[in-house]
Amino acid sequence: MKKTFMVAWLLIAAMLVSFCMPALADEDANSSEDATVTSEEVQTEEEEFVPAFPMVEDFTGGYVPNPDCYVGPYLYEDETIRVEIKQTFAYNSIVWLVYVKIADPSQLRTTTAYYSIGAGRALPSRMAKTVNAVIAINGDFYSYRDGSYIVRQGKRLRNDPARNQDQLVIDFDGNFHIITERDKYYPLKELRSDTYQAFTFGPALVVDGEVQDVSEYFFETMELNPRQAIGQLGELEYLLVCVDGRIPESAGITTQNLAHYMKELGCYQAFNLDGGGSAAVVWKGEKINFSAEPERIVGDIVYFVTAVPNEETAE
Repeated sequence: MKKTFMVAWLLIAAMLVSFCMPALADEDANSSEDATVTSEEVQTEEEEFVPAFPMVEDFTGGYVPNPDCYVGPYLYEDETIRVEIKQTFAYNSIVWLVYVKIADPSQLRTTTAYYSIGAGRALPSRMAKTVNAVIAINGDFYSYRDGSYIVRQGKRLRNDPARNQDQLVIDFDGNFHIITERDKYYPLKELRSDTYQAFTFGPALVVDGEVQDVSEYFFETMELNPRQAIGQLGELEYLLVCVDGRIPESAGITTQNLAHYMKELGCYQAFNLDGGGSAAVVWKGEKINFSAEPERIVGDIVYFVTAVPNEETAE
């Protein structure tokens, strides 16, 4: 009797297992399919926002900034660039401070008017729009001088260093090297193979953390004028400074005071760029700083771009 009962119980158990197994198998299969779909969705989402490094080393410009990344009136931020503009008042002048942090050195770029190598000139705002700049400032007006050492995106445009002018060399890691007219040791030959950008204007304002004496530089260094400078704060971290002048609300600044100011702001390398009536800070394609005259045509700009690909790119 016990044997008969045991056999019957085993038969019932076998039937139950047989009945449940397909359902469990189907459930596992469905779980596996769901997991696969979720994984693909995550992968697709990540691929959409993978930065493209490095940017092309030519004059074609950058990716179109994402409108959603303008998270404040003077703030743009995505996973490859952060630009914050602050307006302040110093040295009896209106000052524009532009803090820039990038993910790759190739996001620091330059362009010339109409992509020309010569005497071409254009409005800074026009050039900035053409290359999709997140932020841009006037450069060194390289087309104004024949004797100079000029490199843009690794391409040498002029190779006649002016020993009476200071030079800013930016290497392919995005670091600043400043050569002054007073340097007994002239390292330009050693830097040439690693030159990403090179500017001839000056004077040098801060070199290796030391404020420079610019009183004898041949430009009008001790006059009150609108001025612009670019400085390095840290690795791939920069400061653009524009001081308004020649207007009742803003007197302008001497180059010597600008040198002290760049040091106060934390720059360990800083270089004076073309200012005066050419000084321009371009944000969202528009010149935002104040000046006594309309926007002036210039030869070149320095600008920064996002490295997040967009459907639209610069032409």
